[in-house]
Amino acid sequence: MDACIRSVVRMMLSYVDSSRGISGDVRARVVDESVECLVGVTNKLYEERGRRLIESIVSGMLRGLRRTCRRKCVILEVAARLVYRGAPGRGAVNPLAEFGVQLHPVYLFPYIPGSSLKGLLRSVYVKTLSSTRCGCEDRLVERCTAAIFGSAGDGLIPGISAVTVTDAYPIDAGQEGLLVGDVLTPHYTHGGVVVRGEDEAAPVPVKGFSVGEGTLFKFFVVVDEWYLRERIGALGVTEQQCISCVVDVPSILDLVAYLLVRGLEYEGVGGKTSRGYGVMRIEKLRIH
Repeated sequence: MDACIRSVVRMMLSYVDSSRGISGDVRARVVDESVECLVGVTNKLYEERGRRLIESIVSGMLRGLRRTCRRKCVILEVAARLVYRGAPGRGAVNPLAEFGVQLHPVYLFPYIPGSSLKGLLRSVYVKTLSSTRCGCEDRLVERCTAAIFGSAGDGLIPGISAVTVTDAYPIDAGQEGLLVGDVLTPHYTHGGVVVRGEDEAAPVPVKGFSVGEGTLFKFFVVVDEWYLRERIGALGVTEQQCISCVVDVPSILDLVAYLLVRGLEYEGVGGKTSRGYGVMRIEKLRIH
């Protein structure tokens, strides 16, 4: 591990020393060494300590949620495995690579922010509720969405979401490892400038890293049923109205489970979902 870090430092110093006349080869070697080191160190630390640490964190989250919720809300435990690779937080800036995934600011392992997961649920809900099959009015779509997922106002009574989603942590790495080196090959940019003509387009490989195929994530979804009933009444809609246009199930909890399956298994979370990244297979749904 120390040798890996020293090698990257030497490459970076070489890169800085040549900054007045940077060559593409020097820059490419720095990125290659950095990605290889970051992936190797992260995977080694995860196997040695990270797995146990994350198991402890997840167990602590569940205990805390149980104490906080008591009988007012329902906790849904979710375990989902990446079908292919994952790219949560693809836009996160990483000084060691051309692109990467979001690493936790404290634990330095990849994770899926709860805001991304909740945004996915909301997106699937709105798209389904707004579809022509349902034929729901815009007013109903807005009010049901505000009741379940919250609203800052926009002509409606402001209120927080009745659905809370925690961050998702990797509890098991896939066969590739927790992180894996990856390559993007953009054709229509050169030096950060968009290429307009087809005759100027050319593949330019870019080195980075993604979450490995088969990595298993765990997170929790909390549905505050008491607060949800209060919000629904205040917004002038019924629980059945907010459910029936999406799926034929008896409760909001069943609706959330449907949105999870629909979102994770068919749409994916994070970046590059159009290329199969971020699609997950749900392996566990448990009510606490």
